[in-house]
Amino acid sequence: MKTLIEIKKLILAVCILLVGSIGIQAQVGELDQQGDMTTCLNSTEPYGVVLTPGSTYEWSVIPASAGTIVFPEAGVTNLITVTWTQVGTHVLQVVETNEHSCVGSPVTINVIVNDLPYFADITASGVCSGSPIGVILPGTSDNGITISSWDITDVAVATGLTGTPTKQDGITDPNQISEDSFINLTNNPLNVVYTIIPHSATCQGPAFTITVSISSAPVVDPITASVCSENPIGINLPVVSKNGLTLDQWDVAVTVDAGLVGTPTEGTGLTDAAAIAGDLFTNTTSGALNVIYTVIPHSGSCVGEAFTITVTIDQQPTVENVGPLMACSGDVISVVLEGTSTNGLTLTTFDITVAKDPELIGDPTTGTITELDGIAGDQFTNPTDTVREVVYTITPYAGTCQGSPFTVTVRIAPSVKTSPVWHK
Repeated sequence: MKTLIEIKKLILAVCILLVGSIGIQAQVGELDQQGDMTTCLNSTEPYGVVLTPGSTYEWSVIPASAGTIVFPEAGVTNLITVTWTQVGTHVLQVVETNEHSCVGSPVTINVIVNDLPYFADITASGVCSGSPIGVILPGTSDNGITISSWDITDVAVATGLTGTPTKQDGITDPNQISEDSFINLTNNPLNVVYTIIPHSATCQGPAFTITVSISSAPVVDPITASVCSENPIGINLPVVSKNGLTLDQWDVAVTVDAGLVGTPTEGTGLTDAAAIAGDLFTNTTSGALNVIYTVIPHSGSCVGEAFTITVTIDQQPTVENVGPLMACSGDVISVVLEGTSTNGLTLTTFDITVAKDPELIGDPTTGTITELDGIAGDQFTNPTDTVREVVYTITPYAGTCQGSPFTVTVRIAPSVKTSPVWHK
């Protein structure tokens, strides 16, 4: 009989040990890890032990200031959550009291609480319109934590800027946004604001911003002008852009149509607004030709888009000398000027000066005329016995283009002096 009782006690002891073993190894709901752990500041973590029927559990954080314990369900003491509020290595302890009021030994784990990376908002160096922003994402937080990745959750691009910003999560390359660029065509600096969440391993810090100011680029509309062959083009480079910026440098490249003779002004970093004004070209053809200046404007360190200055070089009218013609003393000279130059231009105006033999009597036409027969009615009396000359020096114009002077030479024959009639 005694042996049977001892056997029953042995079986009971084995069962107790087996149940205890099973309880120790059992997973508590979704809690599947044991031992020490690492977490982040301000994180809320769940903890639990296998419930022994009739037992109650007393939890504590050591030190108490390191975390706040919450029991998710009333009357359930084997499960808790802890919000960790202090950086460091802390102890989480649980003490079980069974249904017989027997207190067990404390069970503990160490919890390492890592700080969160923190950044004050950053104002980056401003850049010029169209230039890469050059911003490198910070690799160490203000509180000395190494950053492993960044989430760019939002990018606010001011109205007036054009460009495509980088916006993505899980960035590991600190140069990811450095090549972002934006065009500012207004006359004021405008901002791009990146909202960024830093990560240090599994710890996510609070969002911070990086603000980049995009300065305006000078904007200049194309310029067109025309000038006559062999005249300075007379064009100054613009000193104020369309969007109100002061221009202080220009890079100039030039293309010249074949048929133009002349040396254009080119170069980088020109600082004289009158640098090209004295350029002069001769048009050797019978049609208008162009010189095109491609100009890149600078306003301080900001470089604008290239614009063009197109100068049309109109050809000069050329007229050959006329004469010498012969007119009789006292008669109108009847000289009609040509209406078309030898190079095919319509002549519109003539400036006239006259050199007249002092022996001739008569008033020649001088000054500016527009009629082709403007001098045709001139007449001179030659009282001498020899031919005398009147030389008109005429400067022709085709529109505003002045040609080289030509001459019209008219010889005035002496008056006819018939002797008396003789007879026997």
